[in-house]
Amino acid sequence: MTIAEATQIYEIILSSKHKSLSKALISAAVRYARLRVDWYVSDIEKKNEIDAERTIVHNAFISSCDILSRNMQQAGESNS
Repeated sequence: MTIAEATQIYEIILSSKHKSLSKALISAAVRYARLRVDWYVSDIEKKNEIDAERTIVHNAFISSCDILSRNMQQAGESNS
């Protein structure tokens, strides 16, 4: 994904009428990104400690994406 594509997606998220869901998605994305960086720079022992939480945070992020997407679609908004 390019920066331009990511920016376009971000702008679509921000333009949604579902402000609380948009905010929740962005928060989940930032939390997951932060945890991925921590995981990436950790040694194998720390990675093993982080793995379970990383999976939970990843799944929460995906759920946030799905929830916002469904609500945007129901409201007639673009969720592409």
